[in-house]
Amino acid sequence: MDTGDYRQKEIQLNGRGDIGGRFTSPATNIFLLPLAIAAPEKVRTVLETAKAMNDVGDIKQDLFLRLGAYLYYMAARQGKDKLTMLMPDELKDIPMWAEQLIEESLGKDGKGISLFYAEKLSPRELRPASQNDRVFFRINIGGRKTSPELWNYLTANKYPVFEIDLKDIYSVGGIMLGLQRAVAAIGYLWDICFVDQPAVEGYKKATKEVMKTPGEVKVPAQWRFATFKGLKLYYSPLLEAGALSDSQLQEEVKKMMRNSPLTEGRRGGVGNPQGAAEIYAAIISLLIQKTKLEAIELTSYGKMSPAFKNILDEARYNLFTQGLKLPAKLGEGPDKNHSYHQNIEAGKDMWFSTYFLADKIEQPGSLEFDPNLLKAQAIGTVQSLINNKRKVVLVTFDGTAQDAQGELKEFWDKVLGILTAVKIIKSPAAGQMVTYDEFRKLEIKVARIQEV
Repeated sequence: MDTGDYRQKEIQLNGRGDIGGRFTSPATNIFLLPLAIAAPEKVRTVLETAKAMNDVGDIKQDLFLRLGAYLYYMAARQGKDKLTMLMPDELKDIPMWAEQLIEESLGKDGKGISLFYAEKLSPRELRPASQNDRVFFRINIGGRKTSPELWNYLTANKYPVFEIDLKDIYSVGGIMLGLQRAVAAIGYLWDICFVDQPAVEGYKKATKEVMKTPGEVKVPAQWRFATFKGLKLYYSPLLEAGALSDSQLQEEVKKMMRNSPLTEGRRGGVGNPQGAAEIYAAIISLLIQKTKLEAIELTSYGKMSPAFKNILDEARYNLFTQGLKLPAKLGEGPDKNHSYHQNIEAGKDMWFSTYFLADKIEQPGSLEFDPNLLKAQAIGTVQSLINNKRKVVLVTFDGTAQDAQGELKEFWDKVLGILTAVKIIKSPAAGQMVTYDEFRKLEIKVARIQEV
């Protein structure tokens, strides 16, 4: 490589160049070029600030090494391995970047730290501090405190917290470099190779196998499924992974029907015993009873419209964040395969993943892609998770994702109704559950919350 007047210096101790791109900001063009276009006069300031923030002579005073040591201790020694990021508006996209950095680097050999953000949290969505497995991390800018009411509640009730104060937005490069150093420290302390991503290669291999079959990519014919109108819930992956058995599922559905007040005076009870909503509710119930269910992943393969994303976000909040008080991710595939998938497949076995795939893939206005490849990536990802004994189901739609929006909303409403009826989720009256639209408009104050 021609470096002009500057000599090239190898930064890897082994002389190789295989460190992932997630460890290159803020000193590479993918970060610098947009900055140079938007504010060329600030490039030097951002880089000099990043260097100053991370060039600490006394290791005991190094803020980011302290962060790494703290997160390692809380995760490896205390079991608090769910990092919940609270960001000011100026840095609202930092968690999306940090998600890949942290999870793709550390999610290996049953270890790792999982990152959660944009969950619409208030004290009533949290478990008591004695049962909590989260660590809360916030960044403040210019003396303005982020999420002050929630933070005051956390500190007053002794939840694990860590915060960083920044002078201004031009410290963003220092945060990025610092978080990379914190991850490296965690990897060193926990004996994790933080520069590779073997599970990503696993999904790619499984995708190639799916693509070998000529013609249109289809869900494997042998996978068992249940239906809800035009939706199909493929639950065979759970059976193949050994997480649950078909007999357990059917028995759980029957038990839920017997115990649910929805069954009174109605033939068929909560619905078709083989229906997708009943099966999904039974899966949730069984995973809570029989496995260590600690976190949820909801991922749609293909670009989500705002309306479709809102439906999944509402389900995430009502079912998981508020209903079960479980941390939950909402993502898009195949992007997520190159972000946090490494952690889902090879990190701590605590996840239940639900993937969504339309039969007819809507193309963007430009840069069309092969819909067969997208389908193969979704099915290949599921197969790779099965191979690693992880818990996953696939939901498909007849037609497009847009066509399925109404039925998907009905599906989630029915699942919520079943889990509420059998008291797995507290009833709306007891828990003062609000609709998602109401929640988005509501500014929740700690003083208003009487029950946590």
